[in-house]
Amino acid sequence: MKRFLMILIILLLIIGGAINIYYLKEQHIPVVCSQEVKPCYDRYVSVRVVPLCEFQSCQVNYSKTSFNSTSTSSKNNF
Repeated sequence: MKRFLMILIILLLIIGGAINIYYLKEQHIPVVCSQEVKPCYDRYVSVRVVPLCEFQSCQVNYSKTSFNSTSTSSKNNF
């Protein structure tokens, strides 16, 4: 009889833990990131984004960037 009660208690704990884990996974817990910023080019800043609180990539403003349009020919003969 004692063994039966012990097994019953263990089974109830396992089932309760499984139900608790299931409901915790279903909840969407808000993530709060720190407010630090990372300096980028052209005086832009990048902030941390959820869910991993990593910095966003810096935005590149192509309209202000000048590209060298001259082409170079390669002299490699294969």
